[in-house]
Amino acid sequence: MGRDGALAWLLVNDLNQPAEVFAVAEQLRAEIPAERFLVDVIDTLVEVYRRCGHQREALDLLSESLPRFSNSAILRYQHAAALLATSDEVQPRELARQGLALAKQWGVPAHRAADLEALLVQVNGN
Repeated sequence: MGRDGALAWLLVNDLNQPAEVFAVAEQLRAEIPAERFLVDVIDTLVEVYRRCGHQREALDLLSESLPRFSNSAILRYQHAAALLATSDEVQPRELARQGLALAKQWGVPAHRAADLEALLVQVNGN
C-alpha cells in the first residue's frame, strides 16, 4: 500500500474505525471522479470498501478503474477478492482465477502476497 493508504489502513485495521474511513471514502467518491484517482488511491478505497463489507462498491470502483489500469497487479488482486466475496457462480470465479493468475505473474506488494496465495487456493479448490 502506498503512503496515501497508510492512514486509512491504520484507521480500518489497527484503530478499528472503519465507519469513519468509509464515510471519507464515500465523500471522495461523491466529489472526485474516479478517473482522477491513481492506482494507490483506488487500492486504498477498494480495501476500505472490502474491509467494511461493501463489496459492491468495491466492484463498481474497480469496474470504472480497471480499463485505465488493466496491467495493475494490485487492482487485479482486489477485483478477484471482491468477486470471490460476492459470488460462488462459475463465471465470476473463473474471472477471479484469471485475475489472480495475472496479479501473481505481475507481482503484488509483499504485504498482499500471502492473501493472494490464499485466494488462489480458495479459487482453485486446493
